[in-house]
Amino acid sequence: TKILMEEIILDKAFELENIYYDFDSANIRVDAALELDKLVTILEDNPPIKIELSSHTDSRGEPSYNQDLSKRRAESAVAYIISQGIDAERIQARGYGESRLIIKDAETEEEHETNRRTEFKVTEYDKEIARQIREAEDALFKRNTLDVEILEERQRPVKEDDEFDFN
Repeated sequence: TKILMEEIILDKAFELENIYYDFDSANIRVDAALELDKLVTILEDNPPIKIELSSHTDSRGEPSYNQDLSKRRAESAVAYIISQGIDAERIQARGYGESRLIIKDAETEEEHETNRRTEFKVTEYDKEIARQIREAEDALFKRNTLDVEILEERQRPVKEDDEFDFN
C-alpha cells in the first residue's frame, strides 16, 4: 500500500500517534517501532520530501534535562528510520524539550501526555525528483494502456463463431 501525500505543506507539524518511551529512556519500544514504520512508508512512497522529526517533553523536570532527553529521543527515532533504509540526508532530528508545550499549565497525567509527543514536518520538497517520478509514472501508464488496447483488440472476435488467431 502506498501512502502518498496529496498536498505537501512545508513546515506543518504532523503528530505521530503512539510513540511512547519508557521513563527517562530514549530507546525505541516495539510499539513505537510499529508507528515509525508508517513514517518509513511515507518516506519510501514520497522520495521528493525531506523531513524534520522532533520530540517534545512535558514540563516536569529541569528544562536543560528535558531538552537533552527530547534530543536523544528524536535522534533514536531517526536512527531507527535510517536503519529501515531511508537515506540519512532526508531526515534530521530535533529536540524541543518543553519549549513548545500544547498545554502550558498541565496538571493531569493526560495533559502531560499531550505535551510529550513526536512529530514530523516536511522541510523540503525536491521538485526535480518529483518531476522525474511523474515522467516515469506517465511513461509506465502509457505503456500499460497501449498493452491493454492491443490485447483487447486481439481477443475481440468479430462473430460469435470466430476463433482467436494470434498468428
